[in-house]
Amino acid sequence: MRVRAWLGALILAVTAGGPARGQVDLADRADLRVVSWNVWGLPVADRPARMARIGPALAGLAPDVVVLQEVWLAADADRLLDALRAAGLGHDHRAHARPLGGGLALASRFPITELRFVPFRLGGAPHEVWRGDYWGGKGVALATLRTPAGPVVVATTHLHARYGDDAVVPRQVAQALEAAEAVGALGLEAHDPAAEALRPPLVLAGDVNARRGEPPFEVLVAGADLALPDLAAAGGDLGIDWAFVRDGGPRDGRVLRATARARKALGGEHDLGDGRRGRLSDHDAVVVDVALRREPAARAGPGRPGPGAGGDPRVTARRATAWAAARAAAA
Repeated sequence: MRVRAWLGALILAVTAGGPARGQVDLADRADLRVVSWNVWGLPVADRPARMARIGPALAGLAPDVVVLQEVWLAADADRLLDALRAAGLGHDHRAHARPLGGGLALASRFPITELRFVPFRLGGAPHEVWRGDYWGGKGVALATLRTPAGPVVVATTHLHARYGDDAVVPRQVAQALEAAEAVGALGLEAHDPAAEALRPPLVLAGDVNARRGEPPFEVLVAGADLALPDLAAAGGDLGIDWAFVRDGGPRDGRVLRATARARKALGGEHDLGDGRRGRLSDHDAVVVDVALRREPAARAGPGRPGPGAGGDPRVTARRATAWAAARAAAA
């Protein structure tokens, strides 16, 4: 009887101590480095030499995820993604859209379980061929990654360029609203509690072509309920290339919170061979160190300067849209 009781206690301890069959024991914390870079993939300014050096330069930043904008040519995408695979980012994707493909690419150290590309419905003016925004087929690329802490969505986008023309701002605002819709317009729509519980944390990074305080920026942040990273290492500003985070949805009384620190990198001149020096891109890269922590859902996230601090995001979006329309009408 004593042996039988001991065996029963052992079986009970083993079955109670591990996860149920079919479940995965997820970590309560994870850190990942995301690097975003507009690589200036136009066929100008020493492009072959630059593309040959961009991949190794990115690898030197020890990223877990890389998102790229302006990767217009398939040959450049192959070269860049090959270099990132060699650095351990073995899961990748290049967006495919209208003639120039959308210009977006992604590489990850973590497995990709879902991919999506959402083209902008208002992509630009087809007759403005010299600007290229319409023909570039811009949009939002999203990848769901399997990380130690569970699924995380990493998204990238490239909004319409400004060209110093305020008449473009309404297009940018429209694209900002579309980008918010693509990643989940939590600031503009009613929340479905059942869907909220399944919503993973989000990292959105890319070329927003708008500065902090300008309508497209504010519409995107408010509309998608995004939080800005800590910008101390970036001098308080990232210019027009940005990164944002958002917590996962509450589940079983807990939430996977996302906070981040951002800085610029890979600016300045580099050796391009044959005695030449120049920039690898007309943009700096943005390095984002993301911390994921599982916490009680009732606890406020630390240091989150998100849109809630500025009031109702619906009001922010309406004001910004009205501002853009007024500026365009006055132009």
